[in-house]
Amino acid sequence: MLTNKVTWLLGLMLAPHTLALLGNTAATLQGLTPFAIGAGAICFWLNGQSLVRWSSADHPADNISNAKMLALKHLPVQVLFYSGRIVATVSIATVLLVTAGFVFNETFAYWFPNFAFAFLLLGVVVFIHMLGPKAAQRVQNAFIGISLAGIILLTVWGVVGSQPPLNQPIAQAPALSVRAVWSILLLFVGFDLWTNTHPNDGSQPNKPVFIGLLLAGILFALWAAVSVEYVPAAKLADSFIPHTLAARAMAGQAGRLVMGVVLISGACAAVNALLWDQTRSLSELTKRFEGSLFSKPWFRRLPMGSFLAGVIIAAMMVTGLAGTDSIDTYVRTGLYLWLFYYGAVHLVVLMPGSDQKQPLSAIQVLISLVGLATMTIGGAMLIATDPQPTLVLKVALPTVAVMTIAVLASRMRTQKMMCARNGVANRPKVSR
Repeated sequence: MLTNKVTWLLGLMLAPHTLALLGNTAATLQGLTPFAIGAGAICFWLNGQSLVRWSSADHPADNISNAKMLALKHLPVQVLFYSGRIVATVSIATVLLVTAGFVFNETFAYWFPNFAFAFLLLGVVVFIHMLGPKAAQRVQNAFIGISLAGIILLTVWGVVGSQPPLNQPIAQAPALSVRAVWSILLLFVGFDLWTNTHPNDGSQPNKPVFIGLLLAGILFALWAAVSVEYVPAAKLADSFIPHTLAARAMAGQAGRLVMGVVLISGACAAVNALLWDQTRSLSELTKRFEGSLFSKPWFRRLPMGSFLAGVIIAAMMVTGLAGTDSIDTYVRTGLYLWLFYYGAVHLVVLMPGSDQKQPLSAIQVLISLVGLATMTIGGAMLIATDPQPTLVLKVALPTVAVMTIAVLASRMRTQKMMCARNGVANRPKVSR
């Protein structure tokens, strides 16, 4: 269904970390914000076109020599897919759960421990995943619906409400920076979680991708415009909670409460989307291990991706890593790797091969070239301007190296299985 794909697509876009980035960036870009958001949405629509084409290509199947060629060709996509997803999932989910705990503690129940609430949310999400994909889909629809309703309510409140306070003088606004421009791309990272419905359900994803990105772009632009009208740009740019500052300026304590609901619901939607993506990805990966424990029906019915990610997230919260500055760097690293994954998809689509069902048109070539340039340059610029570029590289490079070894080992196992099957199939029958 269209609605289901859109709610997965919006999973990360309504999360607290995205709203915080939007507020900080809008304060820096000022009047350029709507144009930058529009350009970002277009870039990710281009990403969607190449993702659809790549996912519909003929991947390695029966022909062994063809499988070896395609394994090498698709290696960058698979490595960056797992690298970005794993780092982003454990770091973003940890940050969001802790954020939800603090929001609940400071906004609704001072007596309830914030970390207890974070662990409670994690347990609830994993339990929901044990109930199956329909349960995960229903709660995703509910979480996104609540978040959208809250953001829309606050935006309308800001537009039709009382006269906003006088803006800060332009001279006090933050200076335009290269990082702020490229940071717009990070607002849309994770849009490809639409595949959480089912990657091969036969439906056409172009419509939900277009509708989801259009909805997110309009919402981002409106919320950014209202925020900079109510909160001085310098204050908005330096705050860790620009969204809460804007909501309180618009509607006082009521706005703060509404934003609290938005943040908790958005965090739950993002964690639900990320963990279910891990379960789906691990389920696809275990298909390569026929005859092992991973291929057992009872094993594949369990949300093992959610279990494993949940254990890592819980360990990060217990050890206190969630409260350090390093966790924010891990979040940014995961998002950068995710951008490079989109670039790798464009690159593979441009490469000729027998997996292409039909040749690329001039428009498709242009789409992939623009997407490849935008994602790779954007990722490189964001790393270069990151507050801790050395730590980003220390996390990213070993992760990519480990994932490369893991993907190659998985490919080798698959090729051995194919050789064995072909050997049995081609074995001459002995007449008796």
